[in-house]
Amino acid sequence: PVPVLYGQLKLAGNIVWQSDTGETVKRIVGLCEGEVSSITDVRANDIVINDTNTPNSSYTTYAGTSSQTVDSRIPSSISADLNLRHLAYIALTLTSSEALKGGNPTITAVIQGLLIETWTGTAWNTTKAYSRNPVACVRDFIISSRYGLGVAKANLDEASFGTAAESCDELVDSSNGKEVRFRLDYIVDSQRSAQDVLNDMLSTFGGFLVYAGNKIKLRIEKTESVTQYFGDGSTTKANATF
Repeated sequence: PVPVLYGQLKLAGNIVWQSDTGETVKRIVGLCEGEVSSITDVRANDIVINDTNTPNSSYTTYAGTSSQTVDSRIPSSISADLNLRHLAYIALTLTSSEALKGGNPTITAVIQGLLIETWTGTAWNTTKAYSRNPVACVRDFIISSRYGLGVAKANLDEASFGTAAESCDELVDSSNGKEVRFRLDYIVDSQRSAQDVLNDMLSTFGGFLVYAGNKIKLRIEKTESVTQYFGDGSTTKANATF
């Protein structure tokens, strides 16, 4: 399965294609579902790939758009059959050097994950952007038909998701001053049930889903002020208030 990344993580991808072994090797490393925000800090065996560290080695990154083309490193004889759309990947040329010994270096990169719909304060913006808001990520997983549940937006209580997203983005005190209340860095990199994936993401901010009024609503467990106190003298039929 192709990993699905929300937020930011350092990933080691999977080799999709590689040329014959030799002094110079060309390689395609698949990272995760696209479209992602950015791919940076590309390394081979934890060494930054550049002219100084790894002479004659280079790479090109692809964010995983729906229209991206196959990298020119792949021979034309197979490029037509290798559809890499929607896949964030790195195309590399690796030349043997003092830094790249062993012939099969591990390729890693720091990925800012999926572009998703975000809450504007009044509605969900369909122009996708990078976000670590856990509610926005949960909502994306629920509505995505490519890698999620494929639930129609019409079945969601969008306002409840928006309220929860605002709660996650509230600034709170921390040791470093102020920071948002909750954020999510999470990857689905194996075949797991949708329920397990949702439970993982919801647990990061105390969220839970309910079904009411023919809509799926999102709520957050949190401490709220007391609205009614019941003591020994206030629970008789005569003076009980609800």
